[in-house]
Amino acid sequence: MVTKKDYMNIQSTEKWLASALLGSSVTISFAQEDLGETTVVASKFEQSLSEVSSSVDSLDIDKLLEQGDTYLQDALGYRIPGVVSTSTAGQRGQIGSLFLRGTSTDHSQIRIDGVRISDSNSSTSLFLGSGSIHGIGSLEVLKGSHSALYGGEAIGGVLSLQTARGEGEGTQELYFEGGSFDSFSTYYKAQGEVGQLAYSLGLSYEDTSNDERGTDLGYDYDNTTLAGRFDYTLKNEANIGFTIRKTDSEYETPEFGPQDSEADQLLLTLFAEQQINDIWETKITAGYYESDLDIEAAFPFDSEFEQISLYWDNSLKWTDTHKSVAGISLERADFESSNVEEEDRSNVGVYINHQWKLSDIITANGGVRFEDHDDFGSEVTWNFGAVANASSTTQLKFNIGKGFRTPTFSELNGSAFSPGNDDLDPETSLGWDIGVEQKLGKTLVKATWFETDIEDQISVGSFGFPSFGIPASATENLGGKQKASGLELSVSAEIPALKANAYASYTYYDRALETIIPQQSAFASIDFEITENLKAGLTGTWVDERSFGSDLDDYILVDFFANYAINDTVSLHLRVENVFDETYRINNFDPVFENVGRGRGVFGGVKFTW
Repeated sequence: MVTKKDYMNIQSTEKWLASALLGSSVTISFAQEDLGETTVVASKFEQSLSEVSSSVDSLDIDKLLEQGDTYLQDALGYRIPGVVSTSTAGQRGQIGSLFLRGTSTDHSQIRIDGVRISDSNSSTSLFLGSGSIHGIGSLEVLKGSHSALYGGEAIGGVLSLQTARGEGEGTQELYFEGGSFDSFSTYYKAQGEVGQLAYSLGLSYEDTSNDERGTDLGYDYDNTTLAGRFDYTLKNEANIGFTIRKTDSEYETPEFGPQDSEADQLLLTLFAEQQINDIWETKITAGYYESDLDIEAAFPFDSEFEQISLYWDNSLKWTDTHKSVAGISLERADFESSNVEEEDRSNVGVYINHQWKLSDIITANGGVRFEDHDDFGSEVTWNFGAVANASSTTQLKFNIGKGFRTPTFSELNGSAFSPGNDDLDPETSLGWDIGVEQKLGKTLVKATWFETDIEDQISVGSFGFPSFGIPASATENLGGKQKASGLELSVSAEIPALKANAYASYTYYDRALETIIPQQSAFASIDFEITENLKAGLTGTWVDERSFGSDLDDYILVDFFANYAINDTVSLHLRVENVFDETYRINNFDPVFENVGRGRGVFGGVKFTW
């Protein structure tokens, strides 16, 4: 989770340790945009979008993979309005950030297979920079303050990924791709059902030298990801299973001397779910997550984060008009690094949310959560929302809720670079949004205004150097309110005459917490079915001026992709990143090395399916 204060504690730390850690095309799933489709992230159980007051977006994983967008950062980018996913340090594989609705990365919660991996102490920047979407079955973004359902760090929203479940007759895929920047990638996947067992297992690998941009320095990056899910249906219709996700990556950041970094992540989950009766559906999930960073440089650095989780979630359909979700969560996290001594935190949370269908038109919902942490105390959060389906083509939404972020161990107890303050209060937020969705034939238009007010924002202090005239500053809660607000727009359309799908989004920030977030950004895509066997498409991303280190210019990126199926078994693909070879800077901290994004890249490959 890289914010400016994270940058001090993680990235700038690594810079002091003799280095500075310091594209792509996507089509929004038009099927999910239909008002009658479903979501899981909005309530933890499958629910119709017509009953959801929250702002939810999803991406079509199959389309992303068809277009070569195999990394989470590329898949998100600036595509979903109100969502920014970008590198804050360099090219492919470098640490990344996720800014939801103008808030910082540490105000976003990330969940995989129902397990939270974004405790305030865990560096989700590693996952955001190197996370592969191979093996992922669904990707949803719940925007707004939703701590009442998900707990801490859900101020800007929640990013939820689910590992794909095997289905149908067994299939296998083998994929190869090579191209610019000495890049090579491959993956293998097997999935299907055998009797009562459903399985899905995949292994991917990528190696790239990245774009040296006129230097002879090495920016090598490689990543190996294993993702699997196994489900077994018992005779009483209960479903039990487990998932595994293992990522190992290495990258070079040579600006200030040789540095090799290794980031390893492992997530294991066990789950059991059953429809007890016509009223009660229950699910138990246990998770183990660890994330390790090891930097070999003149001044080595390492960090380790480990979390054990247990969740019990229940859906209760009392009548056709009343439905509740309720549950309990238990989490224990341990963290240590070269700058922070080993610390641990345990928390327990209890929540309930009730949905009331007032009429065929209006559905309201409200919930509350109590969460207690053993190192700083408890928080009570709440949420309320309503959705009105004014017609089969028009939907109005309103949602408001309280969120919070827990102080980190370094903020409470200090680190090698900043003093601690054990009297810190959690950051809290009041976030609301109001929106409308309108279908016009085969076109869907969505518009949402949002606002998030954050109180007690934590300012990380620093030790002074009196001999250089640099005073010390304390870590403390700031007074007043910090605000993030703006407008989200999107339009998606089917164009039967051209056998095409088109999508465009635009985000305007009236206010944002981070200067790296551009005041305006836009994204557009169109893909064509040229023949039964040939598909192609273009995307464009415009990013306004912003500041990170110093001012950064705006830029436009255009990408192209094409896929040709020779037969049912063999298909070929071509993609071009940054078609017009636009030069754009990622940050502006270093006056010598530009820290620019990758230039034009041409990639081609083949996929076998049987």
